[in-house]
Amino acid sequence: MATITTQSAQTTVYDPINSIHNRPATPQMWYLRVEIVYQGSNMPYQIGNGKMESLEFIGTVHTPLKQIGDCPLQESEGAPAGIIRIHEKYLRAMSGLTRGSKVVLLTWLHQSDRNTLTTKPRNNPNAETTGVFATRSPDRPNPIGLHEAEILSISPNGEIIVSNVEVLDGTPLIDIKPAL
Repeated sequence: MATITTQSAQTTVYDPINSIHNRPATPQMWYLRVEIVYQGSNMPYQIGNGKMESLEFIGTVHTPLKQIGDCPLQESEGAPAGIIRIHEKYLRAMSGLTRGSKVVLLTWLHQSDRNTLTTKPRNNPNAETTGVFATRSPDRPNPIGLHEAEILSISPNGEIIVSNVEVLDGTPLIDIKPAL
C-alpha cells in the first residue's frame, strides 16, 4: 500500500494481489481508494492515470434547515421546499428544465461524518447494525446525497425552487438530472 500526497489530495493505492505475493503492482491490478478533500467549491482528487481532475459544485441548496437534527430522514417525511442557486457559469445548463418536472438532485452532504461505516437504520437503537452502503445514511465515506424533487418554479437568473429537500442550508449541489 502506498499513500501519495499532493498539495490538494491524498490517494492511497492498494494492490491486494501483488502485496500478498510480494510482486510489483501493475496498473490493471490496482484498487484505488480516492480521498476527496473539501476545499470551497472544488474537490480535487487523484485518479489512476496520475492526472489531476476536479469535481465542481454547480450551485448551492438553501433550506430553512440549519442543524442536522432539523433534517427529516427522507424527503417524503415533511422535508421543506428548497431554493437552488445555480452558479453563473452553469446557467446555460438549465435549458430544458421546466416547472413541474421531476428531478434528482445530487448533493455533497458537507457536514456528514466520513469515517462512519456502520449505522442503526433510521436512528433506531433497537435496529440491527448495518453497513452504510445498505442505508441512506448521510454519514458515509463519500457523502453524496440523492434527492428526488419537483421543480416548483424556475427563473433565468439561476434560482430554482424545488419541493421536499432534506438537506442543510448551504449544501453544495453536484448535479441535477431528470427523474426516470
